[in-house]
Amino acid sequence: MNTRSGFTLIELLVVVTIIAILAGGAVPYVQDYVEQSRVGRAKADLDEIKRAIMLYESQYGAYTSDTVASLVGPFLVKITPDPWGSAYMVSNASSTVCSLGPDGKVGTGDEIIVDYRPRMAVTRVFYLDVNADGLVGPGDALHIHVCRPASAVALTNSGLTVPDAGGSVLSTSGVWVNDKTASFTFVQTIDSAFRPGSSTLSIAAGNVLCDQNSNSPASAARPDIVKILYQ
Repeated sequence: MNTRSGFTLIELLVVVTIIAILAGGAVPYVQDYVEQSRVGRAKADLDEIKRAIMLYESQYGAYTSDTVASLVGPFLVKITPDPWGSAYMVSNASSTVCSLGPDGKVGTGDEIIVDYRPRMAVTRVFYLDVNADGLVGPGDALHIHVCRPASAVALTNSGLTVPDAGGSVLSTSGVWVNDKTASFTFVQTIDSAFRPGSSTLSIAAGNVLCDQNSNSPASAARPDIVKILYQ
């Protein structure tokens, strides 16, 4: 009695076709999984770079390089490109570090961006006796330290006042420098109630001390009251 062995050509073709259909349906899911893993790795790298920059700035001030090269050694073990082969980019102006994403281009919407500084806020305020006469008066200055590079906007009705110094409004002639510090001068006579070490700076809601990357009210410094120290 004859027994059947092997497959016919038609049967093989049917099996191959079925496998091809199944593989074709699975490929998009595999591709999505691979892309998601790349995005996950980029986010993990960006978080590591964020921590490195925060540590750098706690020791040396603002990190102004647009690459991560200066972080390698004491802050990062090594430089690695993002999962798509592009270098990670740092922006001091916007306080962000980013991957350019799958297409490796700027401004196409697929960038992965991480903010490495907190929202704009006044961190410290120092009084400076500019003319060194030992008296508090016009021409003396406040050095206002902020946690982000600040926008060089005119400070008319700035929302920054010294309540126990006659409500003095700070001058529109503020000087901005790259170490995240704003310096202003008084425009009204400072009364005898002003005392460095006990007087305060009031940051009102709606102030215009904004992030350098945006003049939007949403990026303004948080309302706060900060003691003015003697430098």
